[in-house]
Amino acid sequence: MIESDSLALVALYNATGGPDWANQTNWLTNTPVGEWHGITVSDQRVTGITFYNNNLSGTLPADIGNLTVLQRVALASSFLTGEIPAEIGQCTELTFIDLSGNMLTGSFPQEISNCQKLKEIIVYQNQFSGSFPTVLLGLPEVWRLQLGDNNYSGELPAELSNATLLTYFTIDRNNFSGQMVSLKNLTGMVEVHLRGNNLHGNIADIFNYSPNMYYLTIGDNHFTGCVSDTFFYPTQLQFFDFPNNDFECVGDFSHTADTGIIKRLNLYGNRIPFEYLEPNLGVNNYTYAPQQALLTTDTMTLMTDDSVEIQSGSLGQHTHYNWYKDGLVIAGETASSLWVRDFDATKAGTYYCSMTNDSLPLLTLERNRVTLNLEGPSAIHHPIASSLKITPNPVDQYILLDSGDKSPLAFIYDLMGKVVLADYQVDHGKIDVSNFAEGYYILILKNDTTMTSGCFYRTGLR
Repeated sequence: MIESDSLALVALYNATGGPDWANQTNWLTNTPVGEWHGITVSDQRVTGITFYNNNLSGTLPADIGNLTVLQRVALASSFLTGEIPAEIGQCTELTFIDLSGNMLTGSFPQEISNCQKLKEIIVYQNQFSGSFPTVLLGLPEVWRLQLGDNNYSGELPAELSNATLLTYFTIDRNNFSGQMVSLKNLTGMVEVHLRGNNLHGNIADIFNYSPNMYYLTIGDNHFTGCVSDTFFYPTQLQFFDFPNNDFECVGDFSHTADTGIIKRLNLYGNRIPFEYLEPNLGVNNYTYAPQQALLTTDTMTLMTDDSVEIQSGSLGQHTHYNWYKDGLVIAGETASSLWVRDFDATKAGTYYCSMTNDSLPLLTLERNRVTLNLEGPSAIHHPIASSLKITPNPVDQYILLDSGDKSPLAFIYDLMGKVVLADYQVDHGKIDVSNFAEGYYILILKNDTTMTSGCFYRTGLR
């Protein structure tokens, strides 16, 4: 054993709390170094250091660079702090690094580029930060790169698209953001973990066909588009997680139900309607609920007598629809879309649809709200310009109407456009508002031929 290797091991022992290691068998004794716990020796040189859960604490010493023929270093699941020393670049024979499960900071030194034989880099569950360590993509033989559960941030480098040897790639639970780069050239991918970042992009621009994909997790990002089952070889993919994105459709993976190939399919937290969720029934560990509201929030301004169709955003063989206006169910409207015809001020308000499906009982879908406003001098938008005389005003208990028609239908809105009274048959020109909260309201009276409106203030007195 050459002296520089022995001294490097002594420095490692002293820098990382050797006396408190969980296993320190034969260390710093006259026993041959190859018999020290965790050490591999070949031709009188140290070629491997393998410690898992050995209670190392402290920092990695610069002396590690003196182990110039070191091939494998695994110091995982301990309490190492500080940065990876630049001297690691002197270990030009390195093929494997596992520093996962520590508290290391900083990132990889540029000197790591000297380690051209590196194939596997495993550093998840640390406190590395800064931008993506692009220097690692310049290593020509890397096929495993696991950077998950750190504090990396910023956009992913374009060079990632050309890392065609990558087989295992994990960056989950960091702070990466921006457009996800294309992985279409990385057809050898077996595992990809992107979950828990702030990445976005259409999935069709990221994946093309990944015949070897076994495990894919891309949840908790902002990916969009449709996840096609043609992206993956059906007898290979087993774990598929993409919850909490903005996907609007998904392919049919039901052909795996009989074989049990897919062991997990997580679709929840997207915007997927029932017609795409139904076909996947029978897939193992299928999680489809909840989903975000479908389609987009919208506001439309219509003229009197206009008509408009509001789509629910979902179909499905076993789907039931309930339409609402201003939070109240619209009786008899149970189709997949709602026609609002012959528009007037009484039909202004906020509409949405609530949907259930007999095959997917754990999920209720909602269509995002659509607000319909009346163009021009409507009672809702211009209450002072209306012609209805309301007394007393302010009012405490009863509104007394000065109207020739003593039995019109009354509609009352608050100033946010919410209906508080609808289709009320007025009796002898009197309306009881004693239960209304204090504030301004808009009253619309409608009969077969005319419509009048006015504004009143309900006091807080009793």
